[in-house]
Amino acid sequence: MIKKHINIILFGFIGISFVFWILQLKTGLILTNMRNPYPWGLYISGLEFFVGNAAGGLILSSLIYLFDITKLKAFAKLGALCAFANVIAGMTIVIPDIGRPIKLLNLFIHPNFYSPMIWDIIILFSFVCFTIIYLIVLMLPDIKGQKYLVKSENFAKTIAPFSLILAISMHVITAWIFATQGAREWWHTAILAPDFITLAIISGTSLILLISAIIYGNNSAYIPSLKLMSKFIIVAFLIHLFFLYNDFVVKLWYNSADEVAPINIIVKDNIILHSLEILLPVVSIIILFYANKYYNKTAIIISSILFICGVFIHRYLLMPGGFNYTPLTIDVNGLQHTKWSMPVSLGEFQHFSNVFTAKYIYHPSITEIVIFTGVLLFMVYIILICIKLLPITNYKGNES
Repeated sequence: MIKKHINIILFGFIGISFVFWILQLKTGLILTNMRNPYPWGLYISGLEFFVGNAAGGLILSSLIYLFDITKLKAFAKLGALCAFANVIAGMTIVIPDIGRPIKLLNLFIHPNFYSPMIWDIIILFSFVCFTIIYLIVLMLPDIKGQKYLVKSENFAKTIAPFSLILAISMHVITAWIFATQGAREWWHTAILAPDFITLAIISGTSLILLISAIIYGNNSAYIPSLKLMSKFIIVAFLIHLFFLYNDFVVKLWYNSADEVAPINIIVKDNIILHSLEILLPVVSIIILFYANKYYNKTAIIISSILFICGVFIHRYLLMPGGFNYTPLTIDVNGLQHTKWSMPVSLGEFQHFSNVFTAKYIYHPSITEIVIFTGVLLFMVYIILICIKLLPITNYKGNES
């Protein structure tokens, strides 16, 4: 049950976020710390985060019926709900990022099908429609009665392969948006798309695990299911570690300046964040081993939050490697093996401040943080209100 004071807190924060967005809309993106050399910031990191959660939620829900994982069928509706709430949040966070919402019309009036951006828009809207249909199918026995249970499960099994393909395609196309940026060597890797899928499984399943632990508590009937989801997360994280450092090794092997420089930005300039994106999930794994041996609701909740935070930090660190290294360089006459970075206009003029820069260090502004937090809480509210109003946590299937 959603208590009144929780509603007030959520609406209060969402309302404050809306006010900040109106202020940004009136004043312009100058209220953010994004500039010409660094055009994508917290908003796009948030897009990747929400879309990843959405893809991960639907992937888990699809796999449950594709492989008939009976232990997890009680969580299929929750997975579909998390997918729906997060894709809505992902579409919402794009609005403040583009500055003026009217610009969105250009995607529909003048679509450029040579750009992955329009593919992403199409698949996001398709994803929303599909998750609604999928959720209705899963809720059919609760809405129409248990006589529809077999029909519901058979139809879920039929569309599970298509929902899996849709979920994977959505995040693959999102990865292609990065990988096809011509001047950003950091993203030029074939491993980006599969790693995005792996991260989606980590964060999407962690979100479902977190909500399940809160809802079901220490109910012994669900402990095997929660332990199984924990194993999915751990395996996915180990695969992500391989993808991440395998890419580092290959780039360092060839020792190209355009590839080594972004790695140095991550492991030197952003060493604290990079350490946290690895250490938080590692600590979570240790906690999960303890929680699986001696089941503990609090341990499950803490480990899920740490996994989600680790994934979010990784999403944030997508940007510095791409934008803190300027790929435009010139040879210096008389100096061997030396290149100078071409300066880039910041896009603003201030007295006693440089107009051009070779490196721009980005930190989210208060406006960006408040707006992102508002969208995050909006996603949480969608999940909470749907759990209250819809039979999301009911499951009367055959548990044998």
